[in-house]
Amino acid sequence: MKHIFFLFLTTLAFLSCTTPEPPRKYVFDCYARFDEQAGKMTAEASLNEGDPTPKPVDPPGGIRYQKVNMTLVPMMGIKYQHEYPADFTKDHLFEWKTLDGKPHEFTLQMTSFDSISFDSKVLSRSKPAKFSWTGSSLERGEALVFIWENTALGKTVPVELYNIGSSKTIEFPAVKMAEIPAGNWTYYVVRKKLHKATVDGVTVNGITEYYSRPQAVKVTE
Repeated sequence: MKHIFFLFLTTLAFLSCTTPEPPRKYVFDCYARFDEQAGKMTAEASLNEGDPTPKPVDPPGGIRYQKVNMTLVPMMGIKYQHEYPADFTKDHLFEWKTLDGKPHEFTLQMTSFDSISFDSKVLSRSKPAKFSWTGSSLERGEALVFIWENTALGKTVPVELYNIGSSKTIEFPAVKMAEIPAGNWTYYVVRKKLHKATVDGVTVNGITEYYSRPQAVKVTE
C-alpha cells in the first residue's frame, strides 16, 4: 500500500513537471494615416503581451513598416513610428517578431475618396446638408469624421458620421449643423476605418485614416 502511495506522488510530480506552459498572448496595434494636402504618410505600431491586461514589450529587432525599420519614439512607452513624403498607398505592411523570435506580418488596407463636396457652398444651421464623394462607399467599421475650423472664431468642431451601404452620399443632420456657428468655415474629412484580425494567434487591432484636402464653406443661421 505504501508503495502505491509513493508511486502516486511520483506520478503527480512528473505530470507537474511536464505540463507545458500556456502560450503567450500578444496584441499588435498598428496605425496608418495619409494626409492628402501634405502628401505625407505616418505609421505607428506597438506590441503588447499578457492577458487580460496586456503590457507593452519591445519585439526582437523592432518593427518594420513597408520593409523599412521604424523608429522607437521616446516618451511614448514602447511605440514605433515612421513618417515620410508619399503618394496614396492602399496596402500598408507591418512586420514584427514575438518574444520567442517567431516572425509575423499584417497588411492594413486603407480606402480613399476624391472630389468631396456638400450640395451647396452655403449651408444653413437649421437644415440638413447632403455630402457626397467619389470613390468606394463606406464599409463596416468605417466612419467619416468632419473637422470644422474657423480661425476668426478660434473654433474647431469635430463631427463623426456613419452610413454603411452602397451610397456615396451621407446626410449631415440639422442637429449637427446646429453645432456649427454661423460664419466662414473650412472643413476636411477623415475617412477612418477600424481593423481587427488574428495572425498566427496574435490579436491585431488596426486603424487607417485618410485625411482629405480642406474645403471652404459658409454657414448661415
